[in-house]
Amino acid sequence: MISLKTLHRSNAAKAGHYYADQKDDYYSRDGSSAQWQGQGAQLLGLSGEVNQKQFTAALKGDFGPGVKLAKSVRKDAKSRAGEDLTFSAPESVSIQALVGKDSSVLEAHDYAVRKTLEYLENELVRARQKVDGMTRSEQTANIVAAKFRHETARPSRSDPADPQLHTHAIIMNVTQRADGTWVALANEQIYKNKKLLDTIYKSEMAAQLEKASYALRYEKDGFEMAHISREQIELFSKRGMTVEAELAIMGKTRQTASHDLKQTITLATRSAKRPEISREALQQQWEKEAQKTGIDFMAAKRPIELSKHDHDKSPPGTQRTPVNGEDLNPDHPTTTYKPEPHAVSAQLQQNIADHCVTWAIRHHGERESVIRASVLEVLALNHSMGTGISHTHIKQAIEQAVTKGHLIKGAPVYRSNDVADTGTALSQEQWIKRLVREDTPLSQARQNVRRAIATGSLILDEVRYTSQAAREREKRIIQIEREGRGKVAPILSPQAIKEQMAGKGLRPGQLSAADLVLSTNNSIVGVQGLAGVGKSFMLKQVKAAIESADYKVKSVAPYGAQVKELRSLGVETVTVASMLEAKQGRFRLDSKTVLVVDESGVVPARQMEKILKKAENAGARVVMMGDKDQTKAIEAGRPMHQLQDEGMSTALMGDIVRQTNPLLRDAVVLAAKGQASEALHILQSKLEAVNEIQDDTERYAAMADQYVTLDAQDQQETLIITGTNKSRNELNDLVHARLGFEGKGFKYDLLTRVDTTQAQRRSARYFKKDSIIQPERDYGNGLKAGNQYKVSLVDTSLNRVEVTHLQTGEVIKFNPSRTTKLSIYELRQSELSAGDKVRITRNNAALDLVNGERYSVIAVTPLTISLGKVANDGSITKRITLDADQKNPLHLDYAYASTVHSAQGLTATRVILNQETYSRTAKSDVFYVAISRAKEKVSIYTENMTKLPFAVNRREEKGAALDIGMTRSSRQTEITHEHSVTQSTPDELSL
Repeated sequence: MISLKTLHRSNAAKAGHYYADQKDDYYSRDGSSAQWQGQGAQLLGLSGEVNQKQFTAALKGDFGPGVKLAKSVRKDAKSRAGEDLTFSAPESVSIQALVGKDSSVLEAHDYAVRKTLEYLENELVRARQKVDGMTRSEQTANIVAAKFRHETARPSRSDPADPQLHTHAIIMNVTQRADGTWVALANEQIYKNKKLLDTIYKSEMAAQLEKASYALRYEKDGFEMAHISREQIELFSKRGMTVEAELAIMGKTRQTASHDLKQTITLATRSAKRPEISREALQQQWEKEAQKTGIDFMAAKRPIELSKHDHDKSPPGTQRTPVNGEDLNPDHPTTTYKPEPHAVSAQLQQNIADHCVTWAIRHHGERESVIRASVLEVLALNHSMGTGISHTHIKQAIEQAVTKGHLIKGAPVYRSNDVADTGTALSQEQWIKRLVREDTPLSQARQNVRRAIATGSLILDEVRYTSQAAREREKRIIQIEREGRGKVAPILSPQAIKEQMAGKGLRPGQLSAADLVLSTNNSIVGVQGLAGVGKSFMLKQVKAAIESADYKVKSVAPYGAQVKELRSLGVETVTVASMLEAKQGRFRLDSKTVLVVDESGVVPARQMEKILKKAENAGARVVMMGDKDQTKAIEAGRPMHQLQDEGMSTALMGDIVRQTNPLLRDAVVLAAKGQASEALHILQSKLEAVNEIQDDTERYAAMADQYVTLDAQDQQETLIITGTNKSRNELNDLVHARLGFEGKGFKYDLLTRVDTTQAQRRSARYFKKDSIIQPERDYGNGLKAGNQYKVSLVDTSLNRVEVTHLQTGEVIKFNPSRTTKLSIYELRQSELSAGDKVRITRNNAALDLVNGERYSVIAVTPLTISLGKVANDGSITKRITLDADQKNPLHLDYAYASTVHSAQGLTATRVILNQETYSRTAKSDVFYVAISRAKEKVSIYTENMTKLPFAVNRREEKGAALDIGMTRSSRQTEITHEHSVTQSTPDELSL
């Protein structure tokens, strides 16, 4: 793991002593624990072992005689001295290297640190320079870094230090420009690429260990040494155990405690760097603990066996599975084996890298149509961990994917070289268009942009990529809509529409939508409806008019709760997934069908393409109804937004009727326009709706207290909305306790869905021991649809997962690359009591339960839970009893707090909103959806009122494959590709 911390000159003396203090470290005696690194260091005459006096002087900005620093490198106490980039080895690596005195493992750590710093130096380091009041940067490829390897973690108050192998790489705030001037170092790219640096470090270390025949256990985001179990690791983590003990006293765990609370306890229980115990005595204690816990350090290396295959002599065209037992082509499984890294030929290494890049494209492509180069590299490199593949191999594989047309390289994009400008990177043409919109003449705009690029005012940003499959899908969606223009007759004449809609109480926006649906001669139209404009009421009136003309209305919706609401209007409705999976004859469309796609803004490109294709083949009309500015699809693409941009006939419903409070309505209108900070100003200044509580735990408690002080009816009409599942769980637990239900019910195993892509579900390394899987279809290996199985063993080397049937105890082993239609869950134990509010988290047709539906708990026993639908008058309109023994985990959750995605489509009288500015979920579309759920009142809680306006103004648009320009070579590749796949099906185009 890598962490980053800024050092200031005011602490130079103290820091110099802290970092250089290694006199008691076991491996410090050979002089290798403190070393200079970097081209910049060599230029300054700094090499070999770091001298403390020399290091302290460097922190103060003194690099010796003859080195003149520019004014940008300030020497006052407040200026930045450097960045502490700390490389912490996996815990089992620390144990093997330090407790087991294994110098080979230590060398692998040192090697990985060195290689990661070399990448940082060559790719990320830039120099600061102020020109005409703007701070610009220039790539320099030289750093001055002092590395200090340490061996212990900070101990708690009473316990001695734990073994923790880590290296502090202090990157000085100085670098040399091309003109020879020594100036301040620009650190933005280092912070921006911290995850990539972390992945390179882990990957390089894993490769070195594998080459030395160490057996490793690969996990989702890293690895541990296979011979040291998780339980043994925890016994050497006294700091963590101390924090957990303190939390337990408060009735909390690491999962339920806030970040601030854990940080407070960590600091409060931390003592000085060194306890009063010698390193020799500490070593003896560690070795006793290792012996007691049964760690066999001699078992670290796997036995070396001759492979049945000579990997270097595989005949051309032979298909093998080189990455952790995964099939190169999951649809056509091949022989499974894992080659020893030292036995892998250069060609096979590149084949492995190609496979890992393809996997990364598949994985990321399920969620986003556009991928940044650094993200692609992180995903591919992490997936390759343990195969001996380097970052260089991955970059070469990416270039090969572009050459072959599997990956489309976007046209260059440029960002402002003004460090203070954090705006979006744009292509050259987009910069020109921006200037033209700002009233710059076209010829002048072109000249200005060319000059800005030439002088460095605009600099290249990282490359964006997309896939050929994503581009083809988006082009087909646009083509279907365009080809449907002018192809159908209007359902009703203008006069008939006027008569049908008369006296219905429709507002102007609703009338506009009704008129478009009934009078259009286009096969596909859109209804862009803001939150709370009465789309359902409009649809009810339009449905009657459509049926009067001998047409019928059918609908599809992304979620089960929306399906139920549409069915209540008398519209035949199924979920999008059900429609696409339906056999011939079920949910039939024809030329007399008007298909309404509800909440179209959250339907991804993959599904929208199939919906439109089915409608086109049947001759049906399509009405895409939703709001492109609310939360977006989880999967890749934004087809509703894209089609509106491409000229699809669209009616705007902007007459908001949900909010009865005029000021709240004004705020929602502003948020809908993307003016979130202005909306927040109304809520704060005129409605006094914003509360600042810095501590997470105290803030959640205040939110829970506000909820429980409401009477039962008001609670029924109140939504608590938050950004993350973690905060949702904490808020739900607090409300349950504050309502007085704690200790009055029984604890049950509840299932929380784990968000995974199909690419992840093909690989064993992304399965976690003790998680629950639930197949969506029957498989020949024995897995049955709907049954629940606990993961008991994960074998990444052979890509095998072993599961145990929860009811029967049957053990099944399977290859996940051939078993992808399944859901993965984590068990979470929660108490349910009579009176609790819960929501269903998975559809259950047999019990008529729909994902997202809300119920009240009527009664509980150790083996059963009775749920009821409570009407406004308090009567129970529906009752159901669930089996709840330990062999039947339930798809239930508390319903007090919801994430924004779960709340979209819901309406409440009041909303209590948690907005944490440090969370990525604090952004404009999320804020808009959250406040627009409320009819009368919104209460907003945040940890930082000053940062909140900036946080809610953040925009994080979903990318579209057709948005990014193409390089000339990519355009030629696409043309060639289109000629070669003229007869191909959409599935054949997928990566």
